[in-house]
Amino acid sequence: MPYPFQIVQSANTVLMAYEFGTASRIVRMNSKEKSPAPAWMGWSIGRWEGETLVIDVTDQMEETWFDRAGNFHSDALHVVERYTAVDRNTLNYDVTIEDPESVHAAVEDEHAALSAPRKERAVDGVQVRAFAKS
Repeated sequence: MPYPFQIVQSANTVLMAYEFGTASRIVRMNSKEKSPAPAWMGWSIGRWEGETLVIDVTDQMEETWFDRAGNFHSDALHVVERYTAVDRNTLNYDVTIEDPESVHAAVEDEHAALSAPRKERAVDGVQVRAFAKS
């Protein structure tokens, strides 16, 4: 999509703010906290595996569409995302999608999610990186 997004990282959380639909999501790092209720963007728990940010997403609201084509998913949807920096301006995105109630087998996809110049700055001691399509 041609819309920019920002990734803001602190010691315990990663915030992803998307221009499209003014959506945002909070990734709780190394947390054991359980989701209080299903949410539109799901419940995201993150961890680092070397240089790769791994995000485990559960508890997505059953009423949301799986994709822009209107395909549905169940409340059993489980998504594992992997973000790896290839170089200063490129993130590799790898995703595994499992939903035993609506997808017959796990779906895996890997592609460069972002290749664009980024701007960095510190705000109150938090590193802010803004990504935008060039």
